[in-house]
Amino acid sequence: MPDYVGYLRVGGSQFDYWHASLNNSSTYRVDIGLQILPRHIIYGEAYVGYLVQNYAQSSLPSTSASDYGGRLVWNVTRLTTLTFTGLRAFNTGTPTVSGTAVSGPAGTGYLSSTIAVNADHELLRNLLLNLNAGYENDNFQGITRTDNVFTAGAGLTYRVNRNLFLGGSLTYYQRSSTLAGASYTQNILMLRVGTLF
Repeated sequence: MPDYVGYLRVGGSQFDYWHASLNNSSTYRVDIGLQILPRHIIYGEAYVGYLVQNYAQSSLPSTSASDYGGRLVWNVTRLTTLTFTGLRAFNTGTPTVSGTAVSGPAGTGYLSSTIAVNADHELLRNLLLNLNAGYENDNFQGITRTDNVFTAGAGLTYRVNRNLFLGGSLTYYQRSSTLAGASYTQNILMLRVGTLF
């Protein structure tokens, strides 16, 4: 079919931790998908399939789940674009190191399921508005814990000229966990000065 491409994808990953061999694992996925070429109002790709995680240590059970995801872009008007994304992935290891959003024990890893929508609108030729929202479910392996994450944000970008822009954004982040003491909320304000070449 013109402008539509079907595909089969098979992939895998191997995780070897030098100081945490308990979490050594491999993941595999098999997906079938459809790609819509960007000559339409809506374009991108979507896929479904099967996802498996196996641990090197025989005492830890393997985990399997349905796989789905993709990215679709909808040009609502010449000034407004909506982008929808989805992803499922196994996150191995203990994600309690600095810089991660997961606090407290995380077992041997977790299966994250994420969906998000992003809206970009051109208020003026040099003033861009962005709105976004997302939901993530984290299903932890080896322990009794499930987290739900909600995010929402808004931002503005002002292009001073072709090479300089000013921007700012405000993001609300909420993590609700069945683990006591692991739930929290954040309000993140960011101001930016950047260049384009």
